[in-house]
Amino acid sequence: MGKQKKTNNNIEKLDFEQAITALTEVVEQIEDGEIPLADSIDKYERGMALIKRCRQILTDAEKRIDKISTDNEKDKHRESEKAKTMEEDKDTNELFQ
Repeated sequence: MGKQKKTNNNIEKLDFEQAITALTEVVEQIEDGEIPLADSIDKYERGMALIKRCRQILTDAEKRIDKISTDNEKDKHRESEKAKTMEEDKDTNELFQ
């Protein structure tokens, strides 16, 4: 149990590329069929943890992209409103001159 927790802690520190590389290695080792069943199960468990890590990284990246896009849209809206207000002020000033 302690070994698995340590392994998961190490996986949580991996970036996306490192996790994909580790996952590829696990898949190759399992597909080779040269390791005992117990080791295959351990490898499978590690592979699932790596997949979970990759999904989490992708989800976090998607959230960041959504936030950036939303912030950009808000900025565009503010600029549009600011330009509209400035145009209205200009029209009002011209009216009273």
